[in-house]
Amino acid sequence: MLEKKLGASTVNVRLSAVRKLVGEAQRNGIIDAEEAANLAGVPNLSQEETRLGNWLTRDQAKELLTVPDRSKIKGERDYAILALLLGCALRRQEVTTWTL
Repeated sequence: MLEKKLGASTVNVRLSAVRKLVGEAQRNGIIDAEEAANLAGVPNLSQEETRLGNWLTRDQAKELLTVPDRSKIKGERDYAILALLLGCALRRQEVTTWTL
């Protein structure tokens, strides 16, 4: 993962998934406790990176959520999309690639 130059947070998320898989394998008797400890013992990477971009403050986010006219169906839709964007820290591109 380091050779692919993935960010520390991406590596840590993937390591967490591997640790859960190793724990499940141990509980099901696929691997023994010592092997599980060795596999799950890889430490997380320190996150010293600086986030790029413009980040909204809490007040700005609240103000943004008041913009859609929720008395109309399109306003409810727009509010739901904005709430997901803000609540899940999604990027605009991530929302535009959704398929329903």
